[in-house]
Amino acid sequence: MSRRALGVSLLVFVAVLLAALALKGPRGVLGWFGVSDGSESAKAPSELELDGANAGMDGGPSGGPGKELDVDRAGTLASRRIERRGVGGLALKIIRSGSGAPVEGAAVLVTGTGHGGEEVRATAVSDAQGAVKFERLAAGQGYVVRITAKSDPFLERPDIEIRAGRDKDLGAIEIGATAALTGRVVDEAGKPVAGAEVRILTGFENVLEMMSNMAEMFGTLGREPTPLAKGTTADDGRFRLDGLPPGALVIVASASGKRQTVLPVRMTAKGLASGEPTLVLETGSVIAGVVVDGLGAPIVGARLALLETGDNDPTSFMTKRTFTTTGAEGRFRALIDESSRDVRAVVEAAGFPTTFSASLKPGQEDARIVLIGGASVEVRCEDDAHAPVEGAQVALMVARGDMNAPDGVGGFLYGSTDATGLVTFTSGPGKIEMVIVNHRDFASVMGSPGRDRGGMPGKLDGDVPKEVAATGVTKALVTMHRGLVIRGKILDASGNPIAGAEVRTIGGMGFGGGAANRSAADGTYSVSGGVAATEGGGGQVGVSGTMLIVKAAGWIQKSASMSVDLSKAKAGEVLHDVTMLAGAVIRGKVLDADGSPLVGAEVRVLAGGGFDPISMMGGGGARNLTGADGSYEIRDVAPSDAGGDSPFMARPVTTRPDGTTAEPEKPSTRVLVSADDRVTAKSEPFFVAAGATVEAPAVRLLAGATLHGKVREPSGRPAIGASVEVSLDRSTEDFTFDTMSGRRGKRVVKTDAEGAFEVRALAKAKGSALARGAGFAPASVSFEVGDGDPAPIELRLAEAGELKGRIATPNGEPVAGASVRVERAPGSDAYLEPATASTDKDGVFLFKGLPRTTVQVSVTAKGYRTRTASGSVNGEAVDVRLDARNPNDERRREEIQKELQEIYAKFGTVKGDAERNDLVQRMQALQQEQRDMDSDASPSTRVDPK
Repeated sequence: MSRRALGVSLLVFVAVLLAALALKGPRGVLGWFGVSDGSESAKAPSELELDGANAGMDGGPSGGPGKELDVDRAGTLASRRIERRGVGGLALKIIRSGSGAPVEGAAVLVTGTGHGGEEVRATAVSDAQGAVKFERLAAGQGYVVRITAKSDPFLERPDIEIRAGRDKDLGAIEIGATAALTGRVVDEAGKPVAGAEVRILTGFENVLEMMSNMAEMFGTLGREPTPLAKGTTADDGRFRLDGLPPGALVIVASASGKRQTVLPVRMTAKGLASGEPTLVLETGSVIAGVVVDGLGAPIVGARLALLETGDNDPTSFMTKRTFTTTGAEGRFRALIDESSRDVRAVVEAAGFPTTFSASLKPGQEDARIVLIGGASVEVRCEDDAHAPVEGAQVALMVARGDMNAPDGVGGFLYGSTDATGLVTFTSGPGKIEMVIVNHRDFASVMGSPGRDRGGMPGKLDGDVPKEVAATGVTKALVTMHRGLVIRGKILDASGNPIAGAEVRTIGGMGFGGGAANRSAADGTYSVSGGVAATEGGGGQVGVSGTMLIVKAAGWIQKSASMSVDLSKAKAGEVLHDVTMLAGAVIRGKVLDADGSPLVGAEVRVLAGGGFDPISMMGGGGARNLTGADGSYEIRDVAPSDAGGDSPFMARPVTTRPDGTTAEPEKPSTRVLVSADDRVTAKSEPFFVAAGATVEAPAVRLLAGATLHGKVREPSGRPAIGASVEVSLDRSTEDFTFDTMSGRRGKRVVKTDAEGAFEVRALAKAKGSALARGAGFAPASVSFEVGDGDPAPIELRLAEAGELKGRIATPNGEPVAGASVRVERAPGSDAYLEPATASTDKDGVFLFKGLPRTTVQVSVTAKGYRTRTASGSVNGEAVDVRLDARNPNDERRREEIQKELQEIYAKFGTVKGDAERNDLVQRMQALQQEQRDMDSDASPSTRVDPK
């Protein structure tokens, strides 16, 4: 596939599956709702964020304020989530570890407390396919599922949440074999850490699993998960935790004065395939501050989840959160990775909406997070006949200020409608930037009524206001369109039925999707996916980009986009059979440069020898770690010539100059291997047949080159403890693997007492190093890795300064909430990372930590034309005057936004590259027209003489 074709495909993929989450971490997701794009910035003074009162706090093992507050994670807040009450379902499949055979007759017990205070204790027994389903359970969080089978030790899964109006599917749970996990925790110097807390959490098999319902994911961001097991390290730093189930797990280690470290692993019935792990605890950087209400009163017992960005592991959005709780006077303190570029806090407190804070920075100890309630939102859901829809999941994002700016703040409201179709939220005032409504029997609803620039694809019928009023009750009406049921059979290539296959739908961009089900003995299945059918086939399962996904042990995961012609739907149903291909098994070895086995290397299958994001995000058993002898085994691999439904795997036909057609490239498969302190490498291509067991070519991983360097302060003295971030210009395939696995996206190291650093395992490529030090502006330098080690480099930090200014109308009236972006001016050779800030009520903005150079300032504000100006750091204040937009431009902007949303919706039903390219080109033209409308060819250069 050409790079251009890959780029177009990725663009579509981002539009319909929210790949920003996988490619950019939480910045990508929050950015969709208008939150900061992650640029470094210095905020203008704001009563919402900066307080300066935060000294003398002691952190506990996980960075919290101490142990005097023992808040029950699963109970206190859950019992107050009245808006989430209702009834939901729970499904799972019990299989035998190793063989994958279904376990019949296993007893399943569900216990816990619902959101309405209901005590739940429900039992069921698995059927011949190992399936268990609870039809009606009180919605709640913190449930425990206990599985008991004959002659097997019991197995528990904690921290299960049941959503009103939905079925929660736990997938296949292996029973019959548990294993112990042993490891070691050390500090930066390699010394053992005694008394460190080690927790084991349930991990994610793949990104699609995590993204199956984004509304649900956002609803749990602020809640700390309950561990499967936990313990502390001995004097030698070692730990052992018994009774852990096979599958994806996450190890979290923490200790007083250290930031937590997180390691995703995969357990087998014999333990970790990669051997015993060592987790390194580092000092980290402090983030501290206070949480208060709108009157400035401290909020005690508020829970904060700090989302650290900059990590390429897509599942880190959920697994690498740092949790802390406010103590006396509403204060909090936590330790995080100091290389994080943009940190957001998700704050939960009784009586307030879940709040996304403004951007925080490592080292900031004066954060002031304000939770605002006082307003009320009523959302009523009804069907086309105006009958109430009970059990609809309703999610709203309410923004305070400009959420494109680093100091943008938002409240996330999530709940379920009652029997009257109504759900009521406590909220603060602001724009309604996002609306998502899901129900298992209706098409998903998405929209952005209050968003000025762009919005979410989807159709929003009803009457939803753009803003939540500061006082009183804001009412919204959402009309939902009843969907169709998808029925069919799951068959093998010979037409024989496949029993026990998991069938589910995933809504467009991860929002919504229907309840999962499993095929019966005759292969039949039925899922209520909310198919919104239209004349001509424009209908989707929920919204555009929705897929039907089928998984079964021993078979290749099958995914297909769904578009339904209303004329073909009968009696409210759609018939859709699915043919599965038998999965292959790949075995192989990974060796060191000298031919010795390499333990713990990650091996991932490149479907068809190339890049298939849907396959990689969907998992399907397409990766594993090497064992003690360097060997690995990967099951359920697609055959090389499968092709599949994915447009990423299309093999173009090549036309020769004489007009004849060349044979397409012979299909093949490769494995891509990565390991710490080694250069990522691919195997030679090989052919995989359906259902076969194939020996892959051995892969040798080389040590690569080592980069040495020094960082100095402006005076020339060594910069001790400076952070150095090294990145390489990657090939498309290497970049893909780095992005999806999180192993090699960037390398961050610290300088020693001499200001020196080194980075190992660098491949041949051009690269850059970026150094940051407290109190200085950053510095960057480029280098190139050839056959040997590159020449040593030196980075000199710059003196930091400030840039002040004021944004006003032509008559001098201040423009509050304007977005100000600063970039390096043309001709300047100083390194400057683009930064963004917002103006305060007096129209004033302030940037700190910039190099003392000439900069270019761009200003945007609602209702005004974009202006640019030049200024000097530590020079005179920059005064920019904004002209109001033409009313005709405002009307045209609304037309552009409407057409852009129509284009987004069409991506899910696009047919062929030509139609897709036409949509992309039209989208780009509309976006350029909007930029031209916002810009001003004559920049303001007025400088305030003060």
